[in-house]
Amino acid sequence: MKKIKLNLQVIYITALILFIVISNLIWLKIDTTPQRWDESIHLNASSGFLNTLKTNPIRIFKTFITQENFYPPLVPFLGAFFGLFNPEQDNFTHLMIIFHIILIIFTFLFAQILFDEYSAICAATLVISFPLIFTEGHYFMFDLPLTSLVIMATYFLFKTDYFLNKKYCFLFFITSGLGM
Repeated sequence: MKKIKLNLQVIYITALILFIVISNLIWLKIDTTPQRWDESIHLNASSGFLNTLKTNPIRIFKTFITQENFYPPLVPFLGAFFGLFNPEQDNFTHLMIIFHIILIIFTFLFAQILFDEYSAICAATLVISFPLIFTEGHYFMFDLPLTSLVIMATYFLFKTDYFLNKKYCFLFFITSGLGM
């Protein structure tokens, strides 16, 4: 039987992720404030995607292109899958927890490329301690997903090795496209 050796960085990043997940779930449970302007627009778009998924899933790709005429459709589209189980406002917002996790992990990985593990842990802790980043996880807005995708794309860009590594080039282009 092999012993699993966990290093301190994995334990700390896991603790940060657990903190974000638990705090966001608690916040969404006790929050009773009404939606903000843009959040209601995004939730309405996500509800439109959810309606298409439930009634006519064949048309989802056409709906993906035509549902939103001003905002990018990725976040409301992904939010519709969270609303499949229970179409309440908070269930759509659970998607932001995933973007918080992406932000923590890729901030750590990117800072680890530039500096050392200690600096990477500090960077991951610092980025989620910013009030704007922390509170955006409570709302169905595009700021946190965009920030997460930008840091992910930047990490992949640095891993391309001047665009010689095809795998990371492909991941960079896909992530950049998703962020638009």
